[in-house]
Amino acid sequence: MKLVHIVFFNVSEGDNMLKKHILDSLKSKLEGLQSVISEIQKMEVGNNISSRGVAWDLALNTEFSGLESLEVYQNHSQHLQVLEWIKSQPLNVAVVDYWVS
Repeated sequence: MKLVHIVFFNVSEGDNMLKKHILDSLKSKLEGLQSVISEIQKMEVGNNISSRGVAWDLALNTEFSGLESLEVYQNHSQHLQVLEWIKSQPLNVAVVDYWVS
């Protein structure tokens, strides 16, 4: 079984130029984690293409071998740096973790 960790991000304020800058920076920072955290088995980071009002701006989809691997990822110094940056931005965040066979 694999553990899937999905995080949704939504920019909560700012004009389109600021929103684009935040999302581009976020995407780059998240993608950079894959090369330094070996516990990440799979990673996809994508910007929303839907025009629906309930859509989130960006999604992170990652896979891990289990809870221990997810915890290593979550406590890795590079992830913590990205997390601090995220907290400093006007972002709403939602997380879903679930098992797949």
